[in-house]
Amino acid sequence: MNITGLSATASLMLSSLAAPIVSDAVVAPQPAIVQQDNSNFIYLKGNGAEKLNFNNNSVLTLNLDMLKGRLAALYGGVTAPVDVRSERVKDLLAEEGFPDIFVAQEVPLESAYKLYEPLKNEYPHFYVGMGIEPGKKESGLFVASKYPIQEHNFVPFPEEMMRTDYEFPEDIQAQYPVRILYRGFFYVKTSPKTWIVTTHLEPGNRAKGAEFRKAQLAYIAQEMDKIVPPDESYVLLGDINIERTEVHTAESQDEYSLSGIRELFDDPYTDAHPAFDESTYTCTNILDAITNGRPIPESATGRNEIDDYVLFRKGRPPLQNVDIQLKTNTYDVTKDPSFAITDHRAYVLRYTHD
Repeated sequence: MNITGLSATASLMLSSLAAPIVSDAVVAPQPAIVQQDNSNFIYLKGNGAEKLNFNNNSVLTLNLDMLKGRLAALYGGVTAPVDVRSERVKDLLAEEGFPDIFVAQEVPLESAYKLYEPLKNEYPHFYVGMGIEPGKKESGLFVASKYPIQEHNFVPFPEEMMRTDYEFPEDIQAQYPVRILYRGFFYVKTSPKTWIVTTHLEPGNRAKGAEFRKAQLAYIAQEMDKIVPPDESYVLLGDINIERTEVHTAESQDEYSLSGIRELFDDPYTDAHPAFDESTYTCTNILDAITNGRPIPESATGRNEIDDYVLFRKGRPPLQNVDIQLKTNTYDVTKDPSFAITDHRAYVLRYTHD
């Protein structure tokens, strides 16, 4: 196995398997909306060409921290307006040749319209506003796809699997009396034998959120196993929020090791990059501290986190020539937070079919 570390990426090769806060008042023009009857997402038509060859495939996942108003700065330290960051997202995708599927988290409908604008000529299909009440009680998941429309849907988590004990500043609590996001997962069939699933599991420290995340992860596997035939594969990508804070072993006691993640899924990137270091961090808390005037955490696990994953359901046919890269150029903690695209890093997954 040849593992290569680069300044902008950390790679895995397997054979089988950015100034002060600026107002965000610009309103993007809203594209024509097609909301399917009884659906819990909104479909937007893009102008990009569909992908008709399924031999070589690519997916990019990234938590964009494009929550409404001051939430992005308050909870991620990211200060540039969404429309500005949307153009940066386009540049990031262009670096990877505009992957066949782009899945993002923390992109509510208002932000999704702005993100759609620079991407509409690159992708033919967009799925946004996903939730039990699209555009209102929504999950913040965003999907842009080049694949022809096949099977797809958003599945909300049962109410008992979502936290209700959030405490927000008074103005935010008035706007979101229960929670900011109503979570679940979105799946899309991308080829005759492969499905892509994205999610954003419950946040919160281990005491408040771990049991919810464990239940949500198991629920995804349970429901997708009902949907996807046993001779087909599915990949789960997104902000899982299950922190890995140590090298995983059979004796490990961090949340990652006790979450059931290893019983349900293969995690080849973690297998190849077991350390908790610059090659594995997927989220920083440093921008948050700088923007909100708090001391920068001293501990390694306080300054950075591993929250995002690319996971392959166990017991399913393996994908071929799997290549996972962690892109580290989505933020730079040595620069002003306004230069950041987001406070997370992106994974790029590439694979082939026989």
